[in-house]
Amino acid sequence: MFSEQPQQPIAATKKSIFASTWFFILATGCAIWAGSKSSDYYWQHSEMSARQYAMVWDGYQRLSPEGQTKFGSVLLKGFLLKPELSAITDIALQERDSFSISAGDTGEEAESVTHQIYRFYAGIPTVSIAKDKLLASLAAQGSAKPE
Repeated sequence: MFSEQPQQPIAATKKSIFASTWFFILATGCAIWAGSKSSDYYWQHSEMSARQYAMVWDGYQRLSPEGQTKFGSVLLKGFLLKPELSAITDIALQERDSFSISAGDTGEEAESVTHQIYRFYAGIPTVSIAKDKLLASLAAQGSAKPE
């Protein structure tokens, strides 16, 4: 009544499950690796948000004229990348032992992270009242070029 079936389908199923498990592990590993590399790239190459420009503008106003001149050398290209915030903080800390920066009220809404990432990959520059004030002030000193 019962005929013995060959063991090939079971072995093929085991191979398939084993292969799909390794494929899943490989795909997950690649996604984690690529995600970490892309987030590092985003952090190193993305422009500051409008809120961050407001913080920089607030801190810039409290700097001495010498500090403002040093700051202008950081902003030579007409925009600021996120890692340059540490250079700005270093300039401020050279003048004072402690330095706090608050986001001044420029009347702008906070920008979502999703919109910042979209702006970065689309190549759209930040539009900000504080950025415009900062660039105008530095252009008046002659230490930054406008966009």
